[in-house]
Amino acid sequence: QWVVSELGRQKAAMESFRSKVLIEMAETKEARVLLRRHVRGEVLSEPEMTALQSQLRDVAFGIPLVALLFVPGGSVVIVGLLKLAKCFGWELLPTAFRDDTTAADASEARLRLEELKAKQHDDGKDKT
Repeated sequence: QWVVSELGRQKAAMESFRSKVLIEMAETKEARVLLRRHVRGEVLSEPEMTALQSQLRDVAFGIPLVALLFVPGGSVVIVGLLKLAKCFGWELLPTAFRDDTTAADASEARLRLEELKAKQHDDGKDKT
């Protein structure tokens, strides 16, 4: 009985982690598209600029955390850093991994990505 419930809990945790990774990947792809548009001189709307800045911040904090995983004892250091950051009110985790992220956020991120892909595809057609 306990084994079955524990396996169910672990499966749910893995599904949650998987969905959060997918959200973060979708947000990063969206940021890549927005950054490309910005670099080409296109003026971004306020929500687009906010989304781009948020995702660039996530990437900037995420790279050192991932690098720490390869250092001996790095996982312990990461846990300590996250707890210390929480004491000071800082957020080191990417937005998708924060507690307030839900399945609805995953769906919304996928929809935004599809809209951007469609817009990028349409823009490509207009130029040819």
